[in-house]
Amino acid sequence: MALRGSRSYTIRIDSEWGGTGLRGFAHLEVAAVIMPRMTLMTATYELQERLKPEHFRELGEFSNTYGLQKFRYDEKKNLLHFDYDASRLTDNVVESVLRQARIPVLRRLEPAPQ
Repeated sequence: MALRGSRSYTIRIDSEWGGTGLRGFAHLEVAAVIMPRMTLMTATYELQERLKPEHFRELGEFSNTYGLQKFRYDEKKNLLHFDYDASRLTDNVVESVLRQARIPVLRRLEPAPQ
């Protein structure tokens, strides 16, 4: 049975003293890693006002929240698009993080029908 998912590669360096000094030998060890499927969702928020530099700094801190992927800011329409892993987070968690960062969210927009 084949495993689905990503592969992880570990490089181990072995050192050996030789006549010319320390030499390193790299050995590549391959291990199969089972990764659960990710459900990528995009939430779009209409903002009350334009984002300020301090808002961008706060958004940059989102990388510390597991499952939040990235954000895009549409300056012309004043919309914030947020990508997150829905298998790890709920909409409520994303909105809570935005509130904690004091992002001026007016409302969440429903996704356009496809």
